[in-house]
Amino acid sequence: MTRRPILSPLTFAIAVFWMLLMYPGSASAYDAVITWEPAEGSEQSVSGYKVYVRQGPTYDGTVPINVGLIPPDQDGLVRYTVVGLPMGPTNWFAVTSYDSSFVESLLSNEVELGYAQVAQVVDSDGDGLVDAQEDVDLDGVVDPGETDPDAADSDTDGLDDGEEVNVYGTDPLDADSDGDGDADGFEVVAGTDPNDVRSSSAVCGDASVSGGEECDDGAGNSSLSPYSCQSDCTLPPVCGDASGNRTLSVTDGLEIMRASIGVNPHCPFSECDVNGDGNVSVVDAAKVVHAAVGEPLDLDCGLAVSLVVESDVAAGTVDLAVDYSATGSAFVGDGQEVECQAAPSLSSLAVFDNRVGISELLATISLTQPVTAGTAVATCRFYAKDDVPVIEDFTVEVLSSSEPSLPVFSVLY
Repeated sequence: MTRRPILSPLTFAIAVFWMLLMYPGSASAYDAVITWEPAEGSEQSVSGYKVYVRQGPTYDGTVPINVGLIPPDQDGLVRYTVVGLPMGPTNWFAVTSYDSSFVESLLSNEVELGYAQVAQVVDSDGDGLVDAQEDVDLDGVVDPGETDPDAADSDTDGLDDGEEVNVYGTDPLDADSDGDGDADGFEVVAGTDPNDVRSSSAVCGDASVSGGEECDDGAGNSSLSPYSCQSDCTLPPVCGDASGNRTLSVTDGLEIMRASIGVNPHCPFSECDVNGDGNVSVVDAAKVVHAAVGEPLDLDCGLAVSLVVESDVAAGTVDLAVDYSATGSAFVGDGQEVECQAAPSLSSLAVFDNRVGISELLATISLTQPVTAGTAVATCRFYAKDDVPVIEDFTVEVLSSSEPSLPVFSVLY
């Protein structure tokens, strides 16, 4: 077969779009429009065209696409769309023409279309970002800091990468851009701002754990109780957990030991004073170590606060009010569920009422016998969140007494 040149140099017009090939492990491919100008005066002799495509070094063994006779557009150029071209390798194109006897011309000049060119216009995953915006260095590898051009939602937060970049301004590589505990897609649906940590679906106190909350006991949230979820919806500290990982270990005992000699400056009493004596000591460290290895020990980080008479008191009834607002902490328990107990040898009746909302403990104690100065008539369990409060943080007022003169009371621990 003879070939004769009847084509002018091939020109190339990019009109690329994405498509997915439907086979296992689907890869991306694209369609390309190639454009050429027939040789001058060849209109009568040309019966059709063939388009050659290669990824290898030569066209040997390549089966051309017989596109038939395509009439030129108004601008005199002939256009044909080659479909299903692979994204990775460089594709080379050339065109021949043939006459009525199927005598084929020589190959035209070649044009090439490489990944770096295609990535500028192809959106392989349909997420609204062209591949070059995702594979920034155009190396065909998802490097750190790059989104995946073959995965529409790189961080699986419910928003496509293009939405995050072009619409919401969120981080397509961080499922929770503002770090509030809610995924970006969840916040968009919920109507909150995925870029504002203060805008969260979480409502502390609604008894629903969401948006970064660790727990939510509804109206029972209290930062002043060791039993309930804290008012910021975090879990209360674990008594003895000096390292803050919510489990007991020998390491916690070592940290408490360091605190007892002043090496560890931050060991809050709500976690380190496991015997409730108001001091962090080697005794606390030893108890934690024994508990960590499985010994059945009760650790109690509650502080025992006693109501003490400062002067001799005759038998009778006394009403007290303890203002503890300056402590930043509280007695354990709310209302009459407060953990207080009068000295059984001194009292026949005692009523306690812890008004957490106003940081006031009311006590009515009936003394069955005279009490000498310095005697503790009742003891209550107190929860010190961080540091043990100083005695001066408690104010004890005697509201009424069966004695003509009001006795004086204070607290002691």
